[in-house]
Amino acid sequence: MHDEYLWAGTGRPDPEIERLEDALRPYRYRPQPLKLAATRTANRWLGIAILCASCFAISVFAWAHTRSSADHNSPTVEAHFRSYDAGHVDGSE
Repeated sequence: MHDEYLWAGTGRPDPEIERLEDALRPYRYRPQPLKLAATRTANRWLGIAILCASCFAISVFAWAHTRSSADHNSPTVEAHFRSYDAGHVDGSE
């Protein structure tokens, strides 16, 4: 192997290195311009719409969850008055 050709690209090329270069040539890097300009605006609005919809869904779920847990944890007016029995007042029989 000739080090000058391998590292600097000068000097006499090694036949094995040339064979490898020829075999790998289709896979080399080819610069291409980015194709983001046409779809960028549409993707941005779609992302914002998805974000807003998910925030709305989370807040509706949180509101419904707090409403249902508040109904189960706090006694109603009827339950509050049922706990007092008017027939058994302390000091009277």
